[in-house]
Amino acid sequence: MMVVDLLTIYIVVLLNATTLTIIWFAIWRSYPGFHAARIWTFSAGNLALGGVVLLAAEPLRSQTLTIGGNAVILLGYCLSWVGVCRFLGRREPWRETAALIIVSVALLYLFQENRTARNLIYAVGQSLPLLFAIVELRRGGRPAAGFAMASWGMTSNIAARFTCFGAVAANANGAATFETYSAVYTAGILAQIFTAMVWNFGYVMMAIDRLRGELLDMALVDELTGLANRRAFQERGSAALVQSVTTGDPLALLVVDLDNFKQINDEYGHAAGDASLGHFARHAASRLPSQALLARTGGDEFCLLLPGMDIEGAAATAEILVASFRSAPLAWRGQAIQLTISIGLAAVPAPGIADIGGLIDRADGALYDAKRRGRDRYAAAQLEEPGPAEILD
Repeated sequence: MMVVDLLTIYIVVLLNATTLTIIWFAIWRSYPGFHAARIWTFSAGNLALGGVVLLAAEPLRSQTLTIGGNAVILLGYCLSWVGVCRFLGRREPWRETAALIIVSVALLYLFQENRTARNLIYAVGQSLPLLFAIVELRRGGRPAAGFAMASWGMTSNIAARFTCFGAVAANANGAATFETYSAVYTAGILAQIFTAMVWNFGYVMMAIDRLRGELLDMALVDELTGLANRRAFQERGSAALVQSVTTGDPLALLVVDLDNFKQINDEYGHAAGDASLGHFARHAASRLPSQALLARTGGDEFCLLLPGMDIEGAAATAEILVASFRSAPLAWRGQAIQLTISIGLAAVPAPGIADIGGLIDRADGALYDAKRRGRDRYAAAQLEEPGPAEILD
């Protein structure tokens, strides 16, 4: 029966923790804003450091180093739990971490001569943060593969820990021979190493899903205003148009331009121009129904999709936007910049509209008409005359 000595096991644990530290450090440095990766880097780093301390403690037979090494390893497991909470946007359990480490170190000191008690303290102390992390991962019933892999990896790790404790207790009580104890204990340690890799790769899958989602959001969101961008508007607008044609429900679209935008840039600077775009985005978003989609489609041009709204409702919305925006100047470096907008609108059902691009073109033609008639107003493609920009009572 092959038995692996403790020194070899400690070396394997150290190499495994070092590998995980390198992986998480690379992810952290590649994505500095991904704060959970930083915490998981320190988690793996503490496991590696604890392995070094335990390696030093073994030939010296130093109980102090053994307790210190296990305290550092316990901190590593607690940081794994903290990283899960940071990843999920929940409260980070720093006080609980400190309390768990203090209690564990105190118990290890009190029972340092009792090998069975020490192993029970190791098993319980290192299992608790994993158990708490599992609870966080499973809260809300997340179906993603990364969450499941991390959760089951930690569950198996806890089982392996208590397998090791059972082997120690059985050997101490004479219920198992040294050879049986060594074989079971070695298998339990190797299982802990393997399952640690499993749950960390679960974390990596969680990170990949999170980063991929953020990249997708970036691809569909205008960075300056936080609104949907042209691509997102085209996708959602096309789907809304298909639904409107299929169900016969009305659909309106507004094309909005900031008046004299070039003049704002020339007179006040491009920073003021950017602030003007953000000012309009916030102003308009606060006055629109929840089902509306407002997007920045380029430069100083915005598109507004109004599902379920006919041409009359769209005209009323346009009138509100024009009038209210005129009375809301931009506060810029101690002065008020007067801003106005022009709007063109179109709606379906309407003849000749085959896709969302056709509806945008129709509204864009009405926008040109509003600008030609003096700006600071709206015009509807289906109406013969553009509507005036009147302030509503």
